[in-house]
Amino acid sequence: MFLMLNRHNVLIRTNYGLDFFRFVIKDLQVFGTKCKNCKNILYEDTNASLSIFLKNFIWCFKDHGNDFYKGDVFDFAALYYNLDIKKDFQKILVNINRDLNLNLNNNQSMNERTKIEKQLHFIDKTEKTKAIEYQKTRKLTKHQHFKQSNAYKNFPEAVVFINHNKTGYERRYICTDEELKRRKLSKVQFFGVKENSIYISGYDKDKEQVIICEGTNNALSFVELGYSAISTFGASNIPKPEFLKQYIENKIVYLAGDGDQAGDKFNTDIALLIYKHKIQVKQLILIQFPDKTDANDLLIVDKLADFKNLCINVDFQQLEELYLRQKEENKSKDELINEIKSDEIQIPENFINPVVSLDELIDRAKKEPPIPFIWNGIKKKSFGFIFGASKSGKTILCENLGMALAAGLDSFLGHKIEKSNYLVLFISLEEFWQQRTERNEKQANKLSKDLMINYWIKNYLVINENCPRQIATEEDWQKIENIISRTKADVVFIDSLSRLYQGGIEDSKLAKEVAFRLREIADKYNITLIVIHHTPKQAGKPLTIDSLAGSRMLAQEADFMIGVGKSIDGQKYIKEIAFRYKPENTEEVMTITIDNDLWITNGLNISEATILKTDDGRQDDTNSTLILEFFSKKISNNNSEITTKDLMTKFVEDKTISKQTLFNNLNKLVSQKKIIQVRKGVYPKLK
Repeated sequence: MFLMLNRHNVLIRTNYGLDFFRFVIKDLQVFGTKCKNCKNILYEDTNASLSIFLKNFIWCFKDHGNDFYKGDVFDFAALYYNLDIKKDFQKILVNINRDLNLNLNNNQSMNERTKIEKQLHFIDKTEKTKAIEYQKTRKLTKHQHFKQSNAYKNFPEAVVFINHNKTGYERRYICTDEELKRRKLSKVQFFGVKENSIYISGYDKDKEQVIICEGTNNALSFVELGYSAISTFGASNIPKPEFLKQYIENKIVYLAGDGDQAGDKFNTDIALLIYKHKIQVKQLILIQFPDKTDANDLLIVDKLADFKNLCINVDFQQLEELYLRQKEENKSKDELINEIKSDEIQIPENFINPVVSLDELIDRAKKEPPIPFIWNGIKKKSFGFIFGASKSGKTILCENLGMALAAGLDSFLGHKIEKSNYLVLFISLEEFWQQRTERNEKQANKLSKDLMINYWIKNYLVINENCPRQIATEEDWQKIENIISRTKADVVFIDSLSRLYQGGIEDSKLAKEVAFRLREIADKYNITLIVIHHTPKQAGKPLTIDSLAGSRMLAQEADFMIGVGKSIDGQKYIKEIAFRYKPENTEEVMTITIDNDLWITNGLNISEATILKTDDGRQDDTNSTLILEFFSKKISNNNSEITTKDLMTKFVEDKTISKQTLFNNLNKLVSQKKIIQVRKGVYPKLK
């Protein structure tokens, strides 16, 4: 079944009119409830003077260079199609339906709004005098009062006091407590801005639907038709949320403000109140009455029963945007409503629409500079872990990497460093500053000597004893964030994750909170954040994601994970565990050694299994046997001496045994007195 072609259905199908603006203005950029100013295509506009914005659940426009061009989407369409908004409204709808392929049914002779307005403004001559008087006074006619009287009879607790003058129009009273007692009225509810304002008109708690009106007579119009309705006493008197909640919670709620500016304000105000105070409703629906009409008007022409044809679902995403603006800008409700009702809505600069089409994002990405890898799978402005067992060298690895970045080296451990003027901050929470500084001094002296410069050290920042060493409270977290913010560092190391929480990181909730907080810090301050973390005892097992304590939740947020392993015989190595933005080398690991200046040097690229095979008790003698066989062969060939260089050529250069493993086994064979070492680097004979 097709929807009929009318105003409210066009708004439903066009996202409150936004889609028509997008159809006409091809490069329109939408930011929440406002679009970026653009040129007005309705004339030869040389400046971006056209403002397009959401106002009272309909997209509107205003030209700041020409005041003639302003109104809602239908006014814009009238100008675009060169039609009269009043005489040719149906043609405007037909054109929009055609151009945007809305598939709305146009078999009716005129839309609902047109028919209602025709009945209101062009009734037969016998009613013409009443209609004119009605439009002048906006009060009840005798005919309308007669209908309302029936509502009072059916719903006696509806409280509005009617006093007839000679012309038959009603007069309203806001009663004091004494007057209510004198009239012996019960079931009267009070709430709102004014202490003695009466707002409740008619309510049936057993009905699933409830209608909120801005006037008691409008509510009684719905009550007469069997609906549950409540009302304020005027559009400006908004109920307290705790009172409203008891009437609308878990119900389908209709907003029935009048079809004028005050009614638009009323609908927006109530909708924001419901959203802001998290009042749970099944559905929130807006009744869009024809211009300058209300429920009473529709009742006169017997059209109120069809009010659901005028309904539009409220977009909660737009309500969220309006609420966030109120919260972020710390504006009062009245200030926000005035802003919503102004011709141009101001949106914070940092507020953007979170949803775009993929092609828009692809085009945007092409215009942005690519985000580089600063080193080995670690992208700029990313977050991840370097982890390993205790004393595996992970802290020294991170210190060396940080200094390499600060000094502007071209590479580190065989991996390219992206050229940039990096400012590095190392937050060491585990060590006392003095011991750490002694190690850092050795490292810095070695690097400065190699580079023959030392000014780079100003780019490497560290903390002193004034920084908390255990991050246990929100205040501690704020101190860490303040340090990062003040230093304006590009790359931040934190040693270690265990100082950022209390409890067990295996607790998924705790791990998720910590990881998410670190991710937020990286995003908030546009930094590359590298966190050092521990593994449980590996006992010769290969490094995997599961080696990371709290792995499931931590890995979920991490962009990179690099492991530092250590075999039982002391061989250290680096392994690429997981990268979000590049493939990992899962075939090989890189062996490393740490020299006397506490700098890491890279060794061989070999399989992890080769390093760990000595951890298997059944294969402990494999490397020792190979070395002894080499000695026997050389001696049998009358070689009087076997040097370290010979051994390196035989075993290390052909990647049979790593350098560290070779020397570990030589020392073991000497200690077992299976070979004799006369002087350093020379092994002349077997015993």
